[in-house]
Amino acid sequence: MKASAVCFMFAGINASSSSGETWKPGLGCPVHGCRLKVARDVFELRRHWKEKHEEITAMFHCSACSFVSKRRYGVIQHYRQRHDRDVPKGSGTCIGSVEYQHNKEFIDPHPFTLESLLR
Repeated sequence: MKASAVCFMFAGINASSSSGETWKPGLGCPVHGCRLKVARDVFELRRHWKEKHEEITAMFHCSACSFVSKRRYGVIQHYRQRHDRDVPKGSGTCIGSVEYQHNKEFIDPHPFTLESLLR
């Protein structure tokens, strides 16, 4: 193995920053110290990456109360259940503000990028 190649074996994926290996559905996250064991599809991996491996994350606020969620859909579900109001598809009426802040759950993905895994 070349000295410049950094390689991890985690959750069933042997991913290297220089080997050109890519992530495939059913494998976990190759980032050292990350707990995602299995991502069923690209959507799930992207969501995981956004929530765990990006330093800045969006926080979505409910327009009717002080509820906050990392996921836009979390606010929509909350709004429907707690405020007993329907949210028309594609409508953002339940989303108050979006605040960007430091991700408290951040795990440094170096040497990986989402793009390198999905090549």
